Amino acid sequence: MDRYIWNSMWYVGLFVGFFYWMLSGMASGNFGRLNIALLLLFPLFGIFRVRKSQNRVGKTLLITLHVIAICTIGFLLLLGFGMGEK
Repeated sequence: MDRYIWNSMWYVGLFVGFFYWMLSGMASGNFGRLNIALLLLFPLFGIFRVRKSQNRVGKTLLITLHVIAICTIGFLLLLGFGMGEK
């Protein structure tokens, strides 16, 4: 595996860590807003890092994982602002 895949996997790990931190309630107040912003940026950074990779299977798998992460945070934001259920 090349360094681009490792960098992208690092962003997946950061996303999981910050997501767990958000769910446990430790990220609140002003840092909670920063946490949400980072949860949106980590998958985007991961996608931009992994697209330079030569490994097709790892590239496809990680891009799919990052897109699922973006959709998860987007859905939680929609529920948080009351747009998901009407």
